[in-house]
Amino acid sequence: MAAIMLKASLKGNSTPTFNLTNFYSYITQHLPLYACPKFLRIVPTMPLTATFKHQKSAFCREGFDLNVISDPMYVMDVKRKTYVSLTARELREVLVGKARL
Repeated sequence: MAAIMLKASLKGNSTPTFNLTNFYSYITQHLPLYACPKFLRIVPTMPLTATFKHQKSAFCREGFDLNVISDPMYVMDVKRKTYVSLTARELREVLVGKARL
């Protein structure tokens, strides 16, 4: 899983945009498939420790449980060559092993 914090657009638009297909293309061109993040989590801020290190323990505890996480979550879809929103249907396919990650 990768937690991503988006910057605001430089054009004065306060809502940042993120193209999931372009991200998938970039990641798969620069990393082997086993090293690509299978899940993406878009976070508003990155929690830090007192020594300014990224606090990853909360992300590990929450995993990709849709009942716990309120941030947008995406899962890699190799067939469509993009990341798709992690819905209950996609989550069920991942858990039963139908989704190709």
